[in-house]
Amino acid sequence: MNKQDGQQQIIRLVEKFESLSLSERKKYNESMTCKDFILPLFQALVWDVYSRFTDYEVTSEAQVSGKRVDYAFHSNNKFIVYSLIRANRRIKK
Repeated sequence: MNKQDGQQQIIRLVEKFESLSLSERKKYNESMTCKDFILPLFQALVWDVYSRFTDYEVTSEAQVSGKRVDYAFHSNNKFIVYSLIRANRRIKK
């Protein structure tokens, strides 16, 4: 996937999300959110989420600093970023 294809994929993902009604969004659980939005986003950003070409560039359900994270991103055998995904949670200010 080249940069332009990735940008178009991200635009489609945003449009798909924005087209969902509030009730449709509330039906999404963590697994559905990852399948429909998170993994396609990582792919559009050219991360090898299924380890097709690299050894564990992206790992799921990883342990980082003694805590579980949903996704860990590796480069040269080092964690460079990790992510914890939660669907439908309201953040109180």
